[in-house]
Amino acid sequence: MKMGSPLTIQFSSRDTSLFRNCWNEVDRINEIISSWNASSEVSRINKGAGEKAVKISRELFSLLSYCKELSETTQGAFDITIKPALNIWYWKTGIVPSDSLINSVLGLVNFKNLELNKITSTAYLTKKGMSIDFGAIGKGYMADKITSLLKLKGVTEGYINCGGDIFSFSSKISTSIIGIVNPINTNDILFSLEVSNASVVTSGNYYRFFKSEGKKYSHIVNPKNCKPVENDIVSVTVVAPNATLADALSTAVTVLGVKVGIDLINQLPLTEVVIVTKSGKTFFSNDIKVLDKK
Repeated sequence: MKMGSPLTIQFSSRDTSLFRNCWNEVDRINEIISSWNASSEVSRINKGAGEKAVKISRELFSLLSYCKELSETTQGAFDITIKPALNIWYWKTGIVPSDSLINSVLGLVNFKNLELNKITSTAYLTKKGMSIDFGAIGKGYMADKITSLLKLKGVTEGYINCGGDIFSFSSKISTSIIGIVNPINTNDILFSLEVSNASVVTSGNYYRFFKSEGKKYSHIVNPKNCKPVENDIVSVTVVAPNATLADALSTAVTVLGVKVGIDLINQLPLTEVVIVTKSGKTFFSNDIKVLDKK
């Protein structure tokens, strides 16, 4: 269990030490991006918010730069400075924050207020109270780093499931069949996707949510208004060349909604999406390979 999610790693190799190497890699990444680890690089950035720029590793600098690019691409629907809003909408407590509390964090969530200096390799959150959270991209990044490690060690086929973020890879020209759970009835498989050397990530509110006074609140928070997403979407499945991208986009599309979300995905190379709404209706991007499409 890492980053609050179960992690499964499967691969074909006679080198049993590779499992230890994988878990060491998981621990290494947590030391960089975990906001729950007080000694991590990200925690140091959060502690310096509004006060000072923090020297960071080249790896984290690259990841933060990529996150800012994704924020621009998704019109801010993906934003790693979302943590202040997540703190007041913590879905496990089931407490609805007051309007004044929501308003107090609105000015703290904005990726544009994360300043990166390539020359000094520093990161600076310009407002006190700001903080970074990798919950919408960290599991995907973890899956990609483990995949890279295995390939470097000569593993030619593998499968990684990091809290629902799936990446399968093979040196052969082959495809995998990934079943997508029906969010309306989780005992059923709604359809299957035909995937070749790609990541599949599903984001939805059918597992993580809470209810208050009869209203259902998603665990996915919109960075624009710092409130849980309110639209007809219950499930978004993204297929992308890597898990980092797929993870971020699954959240972004949920925030953007059906039309804008699909329009965005159709503009991105080698990237596809399936969206399921509350009524059970499904929407597909242009070139996705779906088996038994309904």
